[in-house]
Amino acid sequence: MEGIRTALAFSPSTAATEVTPPAKRVFRVTELDDYLACPYDYYVKHVLGIAPLEEVTEDISPLARGSKVHAVLRQFYEEWKGPVTAEKEDKARELLRSLAVRAFQNEADTFRNRREKELFLLVMAERFLDAEKEFWKHGFTPAYLELSIESFQLPLPDETVVEIHAKVDRIDVDDKGNFMIVDYKTGAYPLPRTGLEQEIFQLPVYAVMAMTAESSEDMPLLKRAIGLVYYDLAGKYKGAARDVVLFNADVLKDQPTTKPRSSPKSSGEFEEILRRSMDKARQAVEGILSGDFLSRPQDEKKCRYCQNKTMCRREP
Repeated sequence: MEGIRTALAFSPSTAATEVTPPAKRVFRVTELDDYLACPYDYYVKHVLGIAPLEEVTEDISPLARGSKVHAVLRQFYEEWKGPVTAEKEDKARELLRSLAVRAFQNEADTFRNRREKELFLLVMAERFLDAEKEFWKHGFTPAYLELSIESFQLPLPDETVVEIHAKVDRIDVDDKGNFMIVDYKTGAYPLPRTGLEQEIFQLPVYAVMAMTAESSEDMPLLKRAIGLVYYDLAGKYKGAARDVVLFNADVLKDQPTTKPRSSPKSSGEFEEILRRSMDKARQAVEGILSGDFLSRPQDEKKCRYCQNKTMCRREP
């Protein structure tokens, strides 16, 4: 209750200096994305630690569903050896099915849970397999699965240094060390824009962080980021599951993308997008450390569905 009282007492329109800045030196990329989406929402969620009450139900939550899907796809490539081809598609489907059955077996036998399992088997797994058959034709390998990066140092303008942590679903690498960051999605995700200013934030930051990650003798070096990929597993957008949302068109050609006019960038443009994303990460950290938690939503349309709108009291 104390956290809720604090949230109600703080007016998002007051000066940021009225809030005691958190003494943090370690941040996750996902929480920086939350701050950029809305500083006040970040304040409620990450500083006060207030979360909406969960409904008491035996049905699997969207978050738990997403975790299971990620685990199944990780385990698939941990067990599967070699390319996914049309000749081996049935065996690959068999493996995905067995992994999914194992992942969902401890869930209650409710209509929604059965539906979620069938959604994976009939839609997500099939879209994934179709994407992988095409992916393996282009000289890349899914070399890193759920790579944790926990030693990335981010210097700030005042010479403060903070640490940024991340977990990357997958990194595809070719024999030259060119790589693509992959993020599996069971729901919506930000789409690319023409020009340099992008709503896509996490993937380019992951790309910069990955280039500093240490590799072992049996793992390929990550020399140059050339693509950022979402997997549209549920088919939220038109097109194939593998959606290369931003890529270096000087290196990569004819990539599957839902936005063929916005996704290809020149080498210089792609590098600039990565640089701007790191600038946004710095700005987010600086805002958090200074106690700047004003209500400043990136997309005001989302305020209608915000769980904190009662405490925010932001004027429409």
